[in-house]
Amino acid sequence: SYAEVASMAEMTKDVTQNNYMPPWPPDPNYTNHELLDQRYLTEEEKTLISNWVDQGYPQGDPSLEAPIPSFPSGSAVGDPDYVFEMESDYFIEGNNMDDYRVFVFPTGFTEDTYIKSIEFRPDNREAVHHAIMMIDVTGTAAQLDADSPDVLGYESFGGFSLDGVSPNDYVFLGGYAPGMNPIVWNGELGMKIPAGADLLCQIHYAPSSIDEWDKSSINIFTKPASEVEREVQMKMWLRLDLEISANTETEVEACLNFSNSFADMYGPGPIYQFGQPTGFYGEQNCELPEDWSLLGILPHSHLMGTSWEVYAETPEGENLPIIKIPNWDFDWQGFYYPEYMQHIPAGSRIEAIATYDNTSDNDMTWGELTTDEMFFCPIYYIPYEEGDENIYLGIDTQTSISENITNSIEIFPNPAKDEI
Repeated sequence: SYAEVASMAEMTKDVTQNNYMPPWPPDPNYTNHELLDQRYLTEEEKTLISNWVDQGYPQGDPSLEAPIPSFPSGSAVGDPDYVFEMESDYFIEGNNMDDYRVFVFPTGFTEDTYIKSIEFRPDNREAVHHAIMMIDVTGTAAQLDADSPDVLGYESFGGFSLDGVSPNDYVFLGGYAPGMNPIVWNGELGMKIPAGADLLCQIHYAPSSIDEWDKSSINIFTKPASEVEREVQMKMWLRLDLEISANTETEVEACLNFSNSFADMYGPGPIYQFGQPTGFYGEQNCELPEDWSLLGILPHSHLMGTSWEVYAETPEGENLPIIKIPNWDFDWQGFYYPEYMQHIPAGSRIEAIATYDNTSDNDMTWGELTTDEMFFCPIYYIPYEEGDENIYLGIDTQTSISENITNSIEIFPNPAKDEI
């Protein structure tokens, strides 16, 4: 309300002028495409706020005040087709240590099921740092869960601890971090959950000195198989040979490598699956084997990370900017989706540059703990088809508008235009 904003007017001016708020790490000027759900202020908007505060923050016409937003408690997407909830509350010990826990939900699906969205709903928002969700069709995770019947789920710091399981037997579905909105795969896009699969959710509970309880849940929104003509895929991009020397500022470069089927390092070395070494390869191949339509990306570091830049270099030498985060912030991160699919031609190299500031007296390497470090960058994509650049990835209401609105209507609130 106006009264609430006015009571914090001076602070609002300060945090918007120094770009502390609203939290939006990507550089909006780096690419020639917009990202979904962008939350940043232009210089004109920041000046407008500053001038309003300097003028004594007058209220204006109360009849034009915007309604208070509604934040639904059950879902930000709508009514889910399936809700998977923990059997009971999970106890989080207040021992100032990270707690990575995998919870297993049998789907009971008797046939392949296609989803248009998956939504993690944190119960204890102070305790849940982030969550990642995937599918297991081997029963391995269910057995790990059964091996510890006295406690909910099983501990796993190295991904999901599915040792020896082929990457073809699981599917990464998505993740959650504070501030993220779940993606909705519209039109002919969808992700497949195979029949008989288990839904896995790894939750990272942040270190705390206070005992906590959590009973988070997952919403799944499905769509008929007949509507899914293009299945969304993901490439997991890791740099597990990460070494950051003590008292240094380190720049790490890597290309998305197609020398093996899953996790990739820059140059010869071991093959990893969620942190577990499974073999070796000696040849680096960073050229895309086919044209891609890029759908989403998640650059990820920990506390020492200071910046990210991801771009594609085409066979003709053209640079296609994908995302740049000049001031990496561990507290504000998530998947980023372009408003329209981004075409990456076959033969291109997708490159990433991440920087780290290690002011401690200890060398730092890859690890799952908050106090370890990571170079991790999953990418959603589909094989490119002509016209993908014109496909909007947000919630598309254009059809209903064109079908139902024939005359101009009054718009509320109304500081900008009288009608549309």
